[in-house]
Amino acid sequence: MAMSSGTTVHYWSYYVAAVGLSLSVVPGFTFDILGVDLEGEVWVRVLGIVLLLLATYYYAIGTSDARIAVVATVIGRPFAAAALTLLWLTGGPWQLVLFAVVDLAGAAWTWRALQSE
Repeated sequence: MAMSSGTTVHYWSYYVAAVGLSLSVVPGFTFDILGVDLEGEVWVRVLGIVLLLLATYYYAIGTSDARIAVVATVIGRPFAAAALTLLWLTGGPWQLVLFAVVDLAGAAWTWRALQSE
């Protein structure tokens, strides 16, 4: 049996939580892995906290199978990918594209699950 769209969002919440936790707790380690120098930048930790909050929303959406919210994530994640790509094209680090690709892949995964339901 195929995975439900809610389940894909549930699993997506773990990815978002992992990124949020890494940015809020150990941003230097995270950026060393990515090859980006943002050590000491407080806004990175703020972003991490926001991502942790967002992960709780994804978790709730995924575990409740709230279809309208699942659809909203399919709309929102490609928008985030486009914004990250635009930031890269206007001078940001190329590593932003890595996050954009993961966002698109996650959205496609959920979209495919929605189509099979």
